[in-house]
Amino acid sequence: MPAAAATLVDGHVHLHDCFEAPDFFDAAAANLAAAARRLGLPGEPAGCLLLVESQGVDRFARLADGTVATGAWRVSPTEEPVSLLAHRPGALPIVLVAGRQIVSRERLEVLAVGTRATFADGRPLDEALAGVMAADAVAVVPWGVGKWQGARGRLIDELLEQRRDRPLFVGDNGGRLGLAPRPKLFARAQRRHVPVLAGSDPLPSPGQVAKVGGYGFVAEVDLDAKAPFATLKGYLEGLEASPRTFGRLESLAGFVRSQVAMQVQKRYRPRAH
Repeated sequence: MPAAAATLVDGHVHLHDCFEAPDFFDAAAANLAAAARRLGLPGEPAGCLLLVESQGVDRFARLADGTVATGAWRVSPTEEPVSLLAHRPGALPIVLVAGRQIVSRERLEVLAVGTRATFADGRPLDEALAGVMAADAVAVVPWGVGKWQGARGRLIDELLEQRRDRPLFVGDNGGRLGLAPRPKLFARAQRRHVPVLAGSDPLPSPGQVAKVGGYGFVAEVDLDAKAPFATLKGYLEGLEASPRTFGRLESLAGFVRSQVAMQVQKRYRPRAH
């Protein structure tokens, strides 16, 4: 019998301005190949990065039009506008999928995966999700440090109870402290058949590029080279349980460093006038 197909997917990726594209792809390929070895996956699994970009940022477009230096990596189009293929000799090939990150009025994030549409920040959570689904994108509400507690936690809980015509997903990320208990809302999501999709979610600091591809999920599907996102989307929309994850969560020292760095960045970020 032929070996089962598998794709290693980092479900929450940023190509920050402080990341060089060759380093970004090198880290992803190395981390995903290492995960494939640890999992003992047969054959040559594919690697896939779900890129989510903030308002006003579009490095996907620059990669697509060739205005970003990619070093030894060759980036080529597919037959769908939301995905690119990145190849380098001797490295795991990478599928890069376009997407957006939206900040709701409640300061919760919403990810729109598989779209090049743009969305306004500051809308109520339910309206932001409705906009993502209307754009025919995959809608993910990712976990964030301190964001799923209190009133916002209750809002997520209510969200999980609602019936929809299109699937909803929640997101885990590699910046979560590995020593801490798993968020209770993940278990509630799974009981309500809302799959949890894992991703690395690297922060905008140069050293964080090493995290790309380091945490994610296994999609039991072989991506079509001509339309890889269409294949992945069909797989995701058919899920009734969370796919298995790969990679490691953050250590205590790493968690403290990243949180301090993030707070320093917020404090000294130039304010718009």
